[in-house]
Amino acid sequence: MPKNLDFDVRMPTEWNHRTVFRGGGGFDDFLDVGYISDPAVSPVGSPDLPKRGYAMIATNHGHDMLTSPGASFALDQDMLTDYAYASVARVLGPAKAILRERYGDAFRSTKMIYEGCSGGGRQALMQAQRNPDLFDGIISRAPANAYTSQFLWYQKIQKQLAKPGAALSEAKIKAIGAAVYAKCDSLDGLADKIVGRLEACGFDPAEMACTGAETDSCLTPSQLESAMAIDRPGCPTVLEDARSNGMLDRASGQNAKPLDHIRPIVQKPACRWVGPSGASLVT
Repeated sequence: MPKNLDFDVRMPTEWNHRTVFRGGGGFDDFLDVGYISDPAVSPVGSPDLPKRGYAMIATNHGHDMLTSPGASFALDQDMLTDYAYASVARVLGPAKAILRERYGDAFRSTKMIYEGCSGGGRQALMQAQRNPDLFDGIISRAPANAYTSQFLWYQKIQKQLAKPGAALSEAKIKAIGAAVYAKCDSLDGLADKIVGRLEACGFDPAEMACTGAETDSCLTPSQLESAMAIDRPGCPTVLEDARSNGMLDRASGQNAKPLDHIRPIVQKPACRWVGPSGASLVT
């Protein structure tokens, strides 16, 4: 097993003969006990699994945040491979051996489930694609699996919110949420704070433009620009979106500073980005 690959196994005394392998999130890189056990820390998965008798498995997906901060792990091919897809299968064998030693013959009847959200949702889809026979069930919540457009969208929003006067306060965010609910919540026949018919939601942030003095319930022009950037993430092409929003220099097509955050991932030879002139977008 790779030296940087770590994992955690939780074995309740009163076991319900079910085992859940919990996915990570973001760039992973550490074993967060709260993430796999405490819904107050991580409300994105099935709650209180250890308290309900489930055995639990988790992994750092091949790298440690202290020795490989940020996305620097991606410069190491083994770490990148573990993060991308390989770590779950590598960890599962020894984790099952530990569980078998603890529970004996009873472990033979266990049902093995993989569950993850966001980055863990991506990992869940990867298991369904590459290792479908390892699990009896796979739960993929909100999978973050479109990395190129996703990270460029992050940069677009960060750049917009950093403009003078463009940040959205907590009160303004709540006001936007309330406006969305008011216009779109009941379109599916239920006023339950769930927008069930997103495609029919005609909310336009421009409706909240301040017409007089600024208050927490309206948006200034800069704040409106931010709300619209968040509300309308779609773009004709990834590179056109990056260029039009200032992440790439309009004339040269070279990268602007915000791309430095994902440089270790996108600068891999297999991920070369080029502009219309053929010039590399990430150097």
